[in-house]
Amino acid sequence: MSMSMSMSWPLQLEKNAKPQSLGAFWDGSGVHFAVASLEADQIELCLFENHQEVRRYRLPEQTDGIFHGYLPRARPGLQYGFRAYGTYEPHHGKRFNGQKLLIDPYAKALSGEIIENDALYDYIRSDLVHHPNLPPHALRISPLDSAAFIPKSVVTHQSYAFRNPKPNHPWEKTLIYECHVKGFSKTHPKIDPQIRGTFEALKSPHLIEHLLNLQVTAIEFLPLQTFLHDFRLLRQGLRNYWGYQPIQYFTLMQDYFASKEAYVDEWQSTVDLLHKHGIEVILDVVYNHTGEGDYLGPTFSFRGLDQSLYYATDSQGFLMDSSGCGNRLNLSEPLVQRLVMDSLRFWTTEMGVDGFRFDLCSALGRNNQNQNLDLKNGLFSMIAQDPILQQVKLIAEPWDLGENGYALGQFPTQWSEWNDQFRNSIRRFWKGDPDQKRAMASALCGSSQVFDPKKRSARASIQAICTHDGFCLEDLVCYRQKHNWANLEDNRDGPDHHDSDHYGVEGFTDDPNILEIRRKQKMNLIATWAISRGTLMLLGGDEMGRSQRGNNNAYCQDHDLSYLDWEKFEADPDRMAFYEFCCRMMKFRKKSGIFGNGKWLYGKDERGGMEGVKDVTWLNCEGEELRDWDDLDEGDLLMACFWEGDR
Repeated sequence: MSMSMSMSWPLQLEKNAKPQSLGAFWDGSGVHFAVASLEADQIELCLFENHQEVRRYRLPEQTDGIFHGYLPRARPGLQYGFRAYGTYEPHHGKRFNGQKLLIDPYAKALSGEIIENDALYDYIRSDLVHHPNLPPHALRISPLDSAAFIPKSVVTHQSYAFRNPKPNHPWEKTLIYECHVKGFSKTHPKIDPQIRGTFEALKSPHLIEHLLNLQVTAIEFLPLQTFLHDFRLLRQGLRNYWGYQPIQYFTLMQDYFASKEAYVDEWQSTVDLLHKHGIEVILDVVYNHTGEGDYLGPTFSFRGLDQSLYYATDSQGFLMDSSGCGNRLNLSEPLVQRLVMDSLRFWTTEMGVDGFRFDLCSALGRNNQNQNLDLKNGLFSMIAQDPILQQVKLIAEPWDLGENGYALGQFPTQWSEWNDQFRNSIRRFWKGDPDQKRAMASALCGSSQVFDPKKRSARASIQAICTHDGFCLEDLVCYRQKHNWANLEDNRDGPDHHDSDHYGVEGFTDDPNILEIRRKQKMNLIATWAISRGTLMLLGGDEMGRSQRGNNNAYCQDHDLSYLDWEKFEADPDRMAFYEFCCRMMKFRKKSGIFGNGKWLYGKDERGGMEGVKDVTWLNCEGEELRDWDDLDEGDLLMACFWEGDR
């Protein structure tokens, strides 16, 4: 999409814009522009051609905190940005600086990339040379224009018509495959090198067959909304591979397009094809913070439009933080709640998404004043009442880094949650830790003691052995210690404890005895996971023996360390055999129809009595019903026999 700037533009914007439609909306004759700011005195619309600014307009109207105006004859393809003017008082949370070009929070496409430069900061950054921790009241306004270093928002017109309906798999039949768009296909030898690592590559029949053999019903992608490659990482020769630094909530990361002019068509057609094969698409979304960082961070959009509106801010101008990333979205504010809700609805309706996994989800329920958790009101209440979002899968990472942030089992009934208690219990049991029998039994049954008292079904427990954050399965049986030196943080980053073992040698070995123990331990873990009650999630690559060489925090490793190694997988009989084992276990789970059932097991007759056939019977290694858990030796293997109806 493109348009010529040689046309004669009006001298000013018209006033017949629609403030209820935030962003840039093309009506066939022109474009309505609207952006939210409660404290700005004035906002300008800036037009660009080939990233060169050619025109500025003052948005002529302000309605209930929304600045808006109408540009006749404008069409899709127009590049634009905003500039916000007002008081510059950082110690009062006001960071208005008209020299900073701002990304439209509601833009549906971006052109260009962020380029590190001092002009991206609203204050004079050279002051930090002598005072690295300047308080807000000491910040001096910067005179540098940032337009050359900021992506331009692009007016779009969505027109894709999905051909295939959403699969809408019930939770009890759901198997989630967590992976990275780029890492999933980047090394696949049977995919065109020009499209490897992109959305287009996901259409490959080789990848789809791989997923279907595993009985995968949903693929969960690490963050795809436009994110920041942190300047610190780029200076060190690293990149933000995982993507947990969002700067805009309606656009896809340009890195993952095969065609840089595709905008969203490439994504939509990919989702459509996955739906054709019965595979749902779940996005990992980050609405707890943005990539603008703390009060000394750069200004891309939200900070410049209205810091006190978009971020939780204290009385001194410092930003509240529950993520460890420097800020927290102000989800006590209705306009910010609307931003998140509009974003979720956009991805669901226009982009075909079937569900969301919310990063550090506890932060979404924090009050701006006292930071207390409230997981029933605010954004959670809005989601529960929304007729569109009632139909999608909602998954919480049930904690954040703030006080009392661990909230496993406390989310509303519509939600499912990552269950770290399941992960920890089965790891410790198979590693041989003492006193793990009861925890193991609870894990197999979906942690009913956590979810059942809250009237939640077993599907609420998302059960994984490994996730992107921490050791992958291969490293879980090869390392006792983390080896994160490649992250250039002196091995301080990443969790220090992961219930792992190397069984004789740290890392690589060719000792056949150790290799056999490791192989059996991986099979034990997968088998236990496959027969557990709840909703299962598999970390992409675990079925292939992928290793990160002991790195348990590979967030900045955008290379072969993080990618799935397809050539090694297909050339190694042991890796292929393990993949086949994983496929057989998932086929067994699916065929049985028992383990995915959302009902809880109580050790009772299904008709409510204590006599007759029980819904679950625990046996010791002699095949006798277990009467006293303390009678089991630590080496005994527990067995669970499930019975349902006439099966």
